[in-house]
Amino acid sequence: MNYRNSTHCTTNEAPSVLMLGRRVKTLFDLLKPRNDKSNTATILERRMENFKESQKVMIKDYKDKNHPVWIKASIDKVLGEKNYTCKAADGKSYRRHLDQNKKLEGAQEQETGTIQSIQHHQ
Repeated sequence: MNYRNSTHCTTNEAPSVLMLGRRVKTLFDLLKPRNDKSNTATILERRMENFKESQKVMIKDYKDKNHPVWIKASIDKVLGEKNYTCKAADGKSYRRHLDQNKKLEGAQEQETGTIQSIQHHQ
């Protein structure tokens, strides 16, 4: 493996770069820390959002596993920091993670229980 990552004197490139277009991982690569900041960036980009009971949300519906869709629901119960029981408009209850919930922005509930979007004027 070390030969494939070493720079060759004739080509000034490592054989792995010429063959695969990248350097092959070695045991030494696993020992040294990464210098890129992608790991810290993903930690900072995590959702720090909380939902309250009876809040209107959109949840993922997995009836068709290949093409999940977003449906309207409300938070029925907070199960933990990131888990919720949601009640959909059809009356079914779903257990959903924070990543499977979205705030229902720009909507208000009318007396009939339907949700209509509000147009914002700028």
